[in-house]
Amino acid sequence: MMRSLLPLLLLAGLQTAAQEITFEATVDRNTMAGGDRFKYTLTLSNAQGRITPPAFGEFTALGGPSQSTMMNIVNGQMTQSIGSTWILMAPEKEGVYTIPPASVRVGGGAIQSKAIRITVSKGAPAASADNGAASAQSGNRDIFVSLTLSKNKVYVGEPVTATWTLWSRYQELQLEKSDIPNPDGFWVERLDKGETHWEDKNRTLNGLQYKVAVMQQQLLFPQKSGKIKIGPASMAAIVGRSFFNRGERMQFGSNVAELNVLPMPPGQPTDFSGAVGRLDMTAQMDRDRVAADEAITLTVRISGEANLKLVEAPSLTFPGDFETYEPKVIDKIGVGTGGMSGSRSFEWVVIPRHEGEYALPPITFSYLDAASGSYRTLRSDSLLVHVEEGSAGSGQVPGLQRPNKTDVQVLEDDIRYIRTGDLQLRGKNELLFGSVPYIAGMLTPGLAFLLFFFVQRKRRNEIADTEGMRRKRADKLARARLKEAHAALGTGDRHAFHAALSKAMRGYLGDKLNLGVAELNAGDLHLKVDHLPEGPVLVNDIMALLGECDMARFAPVDNKPHQELYDRAAALIGRTENLLRA
Repeated sequence: MMRSLLPLLLLAGLQTAAQEITFEATVDRNTMAGGDRFKYTLTLSNAQGRITPPAFGEFTALGGPSQSTMMNIVNGQMTQSIGSTWILMAPEKEGVYTIPPASVRVGGGAIQSKAIRITVSKGAPAASADNGAASAQSGNRDIFVSLTLSKNKVYVGEPVTATWTLWSRYQELQLEKSDIPNPDGFWVERLDKGETHWEDKNRTLNGLQYKVAVMQQQLLFPQKSGKIKIGPASMAAIVGRSFFNRGERMQFGSNVAELNVLPMPPGQPTDFSGAVGRLDMTAQMDRDRVAADEAITLTVRISGEANLKLVEAPSLTFPGDFETYEPKVIDKIGVGTGGMSGSRSFEWVVIPRHEGEYALPPITFSYLDAASGSYRTLRSDSLLVHVEEGSAGSGQVPGLQRPNKTDVQVLEDDIRYIRTGDLQLRGKNELLFGSVPYIAGMLTPGLAFLLFFFVQRKRRNEIADTEGMRRKRADKLARARLKEAHAALGTGDRHAFHAALSKAMRGYLGDKLNLGVAELNAGDLHLKVDHLPEGPVLVNDIMALLGECDMARFAPVDNKPHQELYDRAAALIGRTENLLRA
């Protein structure tokens, strides 16, 4: 036996001896800004020894060494490496620096690593000067959310952009909860920025490197003056999750930003309705010569950069015998990080009822120029309308002078016309006693009491049957919960959508099949419906949908379109109803 093992032991020893011993020095990057932090790692492979780090010189050691061990087996050959890592901070002065070689004693000899060259450039103070991010960083340096405002001082109605940004030093991150509030005292427009993703480049804040993702941007229109606080947001995430590690759940939040909202300056024009920004106005008619009783379209277009969705129609004055209608509003408005821009048009349909020459007074519109803090009034030219006599075909009688609308007056409204026709009077000798209405009136209370008694009895029986009540209400409650998912689908809130969809499916199955929360699993569902036709297939489809919802809720990116998941959930509820009724 010993003779058979001896060749194997000799072969293993030869393989181990043939492995190359290496000693390397590495950094996570060779070019950085002054004050940046980086990792310096010494790795010894296929040997044991005492590592002596170099003198770091101009670099400041902030932490370390942290030890790590790695073992690999490839084609039956094992390699082992030992690493020591230091956290260093680059000097503030620009230049090219060298970290000298490190050394390690192995057996009776010594091995040296190569020297490392580091290029230090001028730092970027913009990220460090971000007061919002710096304030949020003070709570948790490893992961936090920053709230920044595009402006710190605005007028009432002047837009300001709020940006919620996630900063993380963790490589693995699965967002679990995101609660970004709509601040009170504002009219809020949420900006559509598409899918959330990490930026291509890391950002440096106070010497630390972060992965950064913009979570949400809001366009805020303050509706009241004063110092208004915005935030905080609250979030939760699983960090450090891997195949061998369940990770750690961390809760974190954002800073609170304060916005100084100034009241409107004094001296408001009479036609000022709250518009703030930079605007232009045009007013025109589709034609200036018409016949009586023909319609004219008057269009007033207000365009520029302002809170256009809050702009109201200008006040217009028409001649007395012009028939007018409420204006039609046409919006061509876009929102972005720079604010709201585009145009809002008002179209009036005007019908002159009498021929003549009419001059419409100039149309005015006032707004506040936020840049200068002063009111500006836009004024159109006077519009002239020539109304000709209408033709007989248009409803006019030739030679008949139509009175002006202003000449018609209501004199009295207390005179009533004499009533004619069948008055439904009763004969002199007809009595109510013994008539059909009398008998119906006597029987109605008793019948109503009996109906009430039987309805109450049925309702008590239904309430006593808790399982039946759950099954009866299951479909109704599921539809109400699906409405919540559909509302979240419209707003683009992926976390609220998947939570509502999962709640709708689990609540429906629990009520319909009389299962508790802990019993909503594949095994119990199969026991309930496997005896029915297509039962096993239905259970598999339900569990697949619930699994995709849970994966999307606890993962940063979901691959299934939201509309597809919603349609599948509605179809599965319908299939379950049909299967249980059959």
